[in-house]
Amino acid sequence: MDSDAAIVQAAFKRAAELELLYGDLVPARAIEELFEHQGASLRLANRAQGIFKPAIMQEGAISIKTTISRDGSDNIYDDREVDDGYYHYSLQAGDPRGVNNKYLWQSMERKQPLIYFHAVAPAGYKPIWQFRGQYTYLVRGILAITCLPVSQFAQNDSANSEAAGSSLIGILSPDFPVHLVHSP
Repeated sequence: MDSDAAIVQAAFKRAAELELLYGDLVPARAIEELFEHQGASLRLANRAQGIFKPAIMQEGAISIKTTISRDGSDNIYDDREVDDGYYHYSLQAGDPRGVNNKYLWQSMERKQPLIYFHAVAPAGYKPIWQFRGQYTYLVRGILAITCLPVSQFAQNDSANSEAAGSSLIGILSPDFPVHLVHSP
């Protein structure tokens, strides 16, 4: 097992511990707390970034998260469940392969699973990381198109999906949809 895979497995173990403690409403402070893995201090996520890769990982993300604002204002990203077990997550604004977005591309290319901290309340998360007892949530496709009108996307969904190399579900927003799926 390579070192990144070992880190991901340690993160899954920590996510399981948090679920035992908090159920489906894990507080933000708990996912931001440090935990130990082979003498290194890690965290599952941090407050500032939706796409998170610990510094000791070589490639890929360990987690992604959505947020719900405390004041009820709209989120700038269109993150949501689109079908049973499938999620639409938006890349950070800007270069679809830049900054932290590159970690999702790396996870997809390596078929490296990750944890999705899905916001269910302000500063409260449901960790989504397993399907039927398996660690299987993967980035299946990333559609990096910014200027296609929603109506055109609906008409050309199959063509866009083939171009992206996956079958994406949902409407196109001004950001970049990332399709998270459980592997069969």
